[in-house]
Amino acid sequence: MLLGIVFHGALAYAAPIQDFWFVRDQSSSGLLNFVAIFLHSFRMPLFFFVSGYFSRLLIEKRGTSQFLKNRFSRIFLPFIAFWPILAVLSFGVLLFAISYLDETPPLLQYLLEQADNNSGNAGDIGTLHLWFLYYLLFFGGFAALLHRYRSPALERRLDKLAVGGWLFVITPIIIAPALYQAGHPVPSPDRLAPMLWPFGYFGVFFGLGWLLFGNERALGRIDAHRTKIAALATAVFAFYYFNLPEFTFPPLEPAPSERLLLSLAGACATSLLVYLALSFGRQYLNIENRKVRYVADASFWLYLIHLPVVVFFQTLLAEEQGFAWAKFAFTVIATTALGLLTYRLFVRNSVIGAFLNGRRIPSDIASSKEP
Repeated sequence: MLLGIVFHGALAYAAPIQDFWFVRDQSSSGLLNFVAIFLHSFRMPLFFFVSGYFSRLLIEKRGTSQFLKNRFSRIFLPFIAFWPILAVLSFGVLLFAISYLDETPPLLQYLLEQADNNSGNAGDIGTLHLWFLYYLLFFGGFAALLHRYRSPALERRLDKLAVGGWLFVITPIIIAPALYQAGHPVPSPDRLAPMLWPFGYFGVFFGLGWLLFGNERALGRIDAHRTKIAALATAVFAFYYFNLPEFTFPPLEPAPSERLLLSLAGACATSLLVYLALSFGRQYLNIENRKVRYVADASFWLYLIHLPVVVFFQTLLAEEQGFAWAKFAFTVIATTALGLLTYRLFVRNSVIGAFLNGRRIPSDIASSKEP
């Protein structure tokens, strides 16, 4: 989740993809463009994989009914509660950006034209950066239904495919059609009207995490071939990145053959990078550490509030002199610091913390466990 702060923090300074963001800084970096697209290629698929894995853990431990109650309280209610609040905050920050900046960025200019033309419809209502919660509700519901009527014989066959490595091989083939429909770089499915392609992309990774829960032999195969996966991921992602269409706003539509090639390359790069991140995570993050646990507890809150905060800091810096990387670092650090401070003061020991994390940490216990 915290990679979202880094990704969104980079967009104002990443040339030329900054034209697709709410703020376009006068300082820019081609390397930050590479970093942004690199993170974008795997961070949300990885999130959905991990979500699927732990969703399976929860349903195996507590049963279907408790799983659905948990999804209602931990996903649906935060989505409903924070959506209008963040919509107001985001709208206010965008109004501030429009009034503060001497030159309106292309994306904001486009949004203003859409508003003037009244060209929107009910299906265009946005879910903001909470779209991941929106689709988790669908994925969790489908998974619970399939779990209730699961076929042990089919599960054994899928386990064998995973242990043999074939499940990892066919994953890019399965998600490539969804990427073809979505376009490149993959946009955020942030509309209230559900789209089909996120089910064939993010949903596949959620399902893969669900299937691989408890299958240490299959996950161990990734660890055993990590060096090869890293080399192949580097080559495939480089091919994907340097063959992306020119970044213009509105975006150009590549020829069908080029779009198909990009979709296949993007599917392979994403799959390989997800496997690689999983392997590193299993080795280096699978530890008991109070600081890591604290940040993990705070991550949901940080992600919820980060977007308007990021855009606010980017707006303040947009027309100031300075290096793109320095502004990027300030934006990320300031947003994270503000998020952690508000979490410590207003969330961790409060009813909000219980609402988001499923438990309330008394102040005396929390203070003894602070990093």
